[in-house]
Amino acid sequence: PNEAPPTVIDSFSAAYWPKTSEGYISPLLHGRIFLTKDKFYFVGWSDKKIVLDWPDVTGVSKEKNLMGTIDNSLKLTAVVDDKETSYFFGSFAAREGAFLLMDRLSTVARTISELQGKKAQKKTSSPSRSLTTPVPPDATMKKMDKLMTKKLKNISIEKFYEVVWSEGCKTDAAPLYGPWLIEMGSEKVKVSEWNFGEHTNSWCSEKYDQVRTIDFEFKRTTHLYIGPPIAQVRQTQYCRTEGNDKCVLHMTLGFEGIPYSDCFEVEIRWVARRDGENDITVDVGCFVKFVKSTMFASKIRGGTVSETKPVHEQLFAKVREACAGARGAAGDDVGDGEEEE
Repeated sequence: PNEAPPTVIDSFSAAYWPKTSEGYISPLLHGRIFLTKDKFYFVGWSDKKIVLDWPDVTGVSKEKNLMGTIDNSLKLTAVVDDKETSYFFGSFAAREGAFLLMDRLSTVARTISELQGKKAQKKTSSPSRSLTTPVPPDATMKKMDKLMTKKLKNISIEKFYEVVWSEGCKTDAAPLYGPWLIEMGSEKVKVSEWNFGEHTNSWCSEKYDQVRTIDFEFKRTTHLYIGPPIAQVRQTQYCRTEGNDKCVLHMTLGFEGIPYSDCFEVEIRWVARRDGENDITVDVGCFVKFVKSTMFASKIRGGTVSETKPVHEQLFAKVREACAGARGAAGDDVGDGEEEE
């Protein structure tokens, strides 16, 4: 018997934009998007067709149109033939509905796929084979200004979390982040205990296993702003580990006592990924989120990124030192932490 056609959950009029590089403009290909529980379909009025399996879609994000003037487009990032590829769609009449549905379908599919993969991994007799599978780059990191990429050798994701982010909570590791803030000259440092459970970060909409808050004051070094020399900071840190493949620490920073501090928040993201069997790659990114419009947006963004990069380079130096101490008893070397291209 003939196989029944898939049930379409919803469809949206849209246009595909074959954007291959920044600044490249190509004709829009109009058509329609069809969404089922298993797949994404784009059917152009010409012969163009795009079909993606939801488990392969690693991210759905809102974008501006090809001229960068109208915020009505979506970007889908997917792994196709072991290579990450981006697809851009615009001219939506109802972008918000399309975004919410695509994001939900892809997230559910990836979660189910990951659970099935974990079950299959338990049954396999050669677990070392999974360690040779590359861990893909973090999709959220692509939205941010990359501050650095470093490598640490001979350390697992589990050990990295324990040494760097656990702060001794449910582990035997010595606290790292609070003492480092004090070492850097921060004052009135208060680090809460980790609160374990399901938590969602409002900016990236991702779920995390634990959350904590950190309050401190620091001396400002930039001359871009007027105002007092001392800034009050509250960080909300979200953390999760994904087996021995990945550890994500996401910070949302708010400021007080600085002119225009009510206009923006800062998102900082540390992603440690397994690199081969024994090493990890650490990516650090920054995103300035404006909650109010301001004519100083470009200066605020530029000043924030320029201030943030050296701070997190110093934090990485502390991280590398702590990892080296944790592994030293076994005689292992954590490497030079060299920057990757």
